[in-house]
Amino acid sequence: QLPAWFAGLDYLRDAGGIAPLTADYFEFLIFTGCRRREGLTLRWDDIDLPGRLFRLRDTKNREDHELPLSDHLVDLLKGLQAAADPDQPLVFAAGREPLLDHRYWQKKLIAKSKVTFTPHDLRRTFATVAEGLEISTYTLKRLMNHLTGADVTAGYVQIDVERLRVPMQ
Repeated sequence: QLPAWFAGLDYLRDAGGIAPLTADYFEFLIFTGCRRREGLTLRWDDIDLPGRLFRLRDTKNREDHELPLSDHLVDLLKGLQAAADPDQPLVFAAGREPLLDHRYWQKKLIAKSKVTFTPHDLRRTFATVAEGLEISTYTLKRLMNHLTGADVTAGYVQIDVERLRVPMQ
């Protein structure tokens, strides 16, 4: 289903208005595994393009989360930054207005691609593809900002942001 879904993103990019921004938002979610709200509240001051990092603030588990950016995401963000309103702190914003409602274009993407999805399905796809690439469970948990709970072994495994660069790529 991914080829049809990505072709649908191209359709949105050609539609004008906020459709291309919505396509970039969905693409960011599928390539990062971020939650819907994490993408919508991402700020330019939390992106370090030269350092190839981004930070999610006050995530679901109430902790900030720093992740590396892949080459693809750096290119995507550079394009967004070039078109961004310099007074708008949010990455996914059209001019001065934040991208509050992506549902209209989500429905258009579903109709065009014939792939039914929610933003959380993009997170599931990220996890499924990562697991299929045999990325370790602990690395995947760190990429997705999942707590390890009562897993004693996880407390011994130290995975810093540099160890996440290759899996994120």
